[in-house]
Amino acid sequence: TMPSNFLDSSPDNLLGGGGRATPTSSTARDNGTQDQSFVANAVSVFSANMVNELRFQFARRTFDFSAVYNEPSLDISNFIIMDKSASDIVFYAENRTQIGDSMTWTKGAHALKAGVDLNFLTNDANFNLFFPARIVFPNLAAYSTFTPVVFWWPFLATARSYPGISTSWTQAGPTAWQGETGWDFSDSSYGFFAQDQMKAGSRLTLTYGLRYDFEHYPSRYISEADMNNIQPRVGAAFAYSDRGVVRAGYGIFTDRLAGS
Repeated sequence: TMPSNFLDSSPDNLLGGGGRATPTSSTARDNGTQDQSFVANAVSVFSANMVNELRFQFARRTFDFSAVYNEPSLDISNFIIMDKSASDIVFYAENRTQIGDSMTWTKGAHALKAGVDLNFLTNDANFNLFFPARIVFPNLAAYSTFTPVVFWWPFLATARSYPGISTSWTQAGPTAWQGETGWDFSDSSYGFFAQDQMKAGSRLTLTYGLRYDFEHYPSRYISEADMNNIQPRVGAAFAYSDRGVVRAGYGIFTDRLAGS
């Protein structure tokens, strides 16, 4: 089987959701979103009691939420928030290649299953923070005389000097710093599992197994790998009558180090 999914969406004047300024109508942005995926699945029957399932997926997602205008974020305390929102991510793209394989073998009262799940990702994102500036006035009188209590142009700790900024507001940040507001990296995750489902009696079924996962990230973001994710699981199902089943289970589960 080869299912696929293609989404191409371009809503205009969409409100953001990253911070207190994003729901205001003056900060609305045009949003381009693309989500495409292709999945291929192959089931191979090697014998009456051995079946293999192989799955391949390639998926790409892009989320473009660039500001239509690059004017500063402007607040008048307890009155209004307007112009560019400084809380929303500008752009995000992810490519994912996934390979999964599982083998099922049945013999007597046992149904053994083992497999792998491999994911390889590339990420590209841009977040302009409070570029080009954030201006806060305490009241309308201060606004009319342009006497803000906050006039903040962000300063990067990695920068040796401040390159200045054009008050024409034609770009989000100084050209010399635009590379510092974006990042791209590749990461990967690896999962392995094995389990056995055993028919312990006419009404009792036991399931027990083990899973192991680890991830790999660039050392710039995560310096130490988390390699101790051994996750045992056990479950039982008891059919006390032809109309009812009691189930119980226990397992250890580990979450991802970071969202991808």
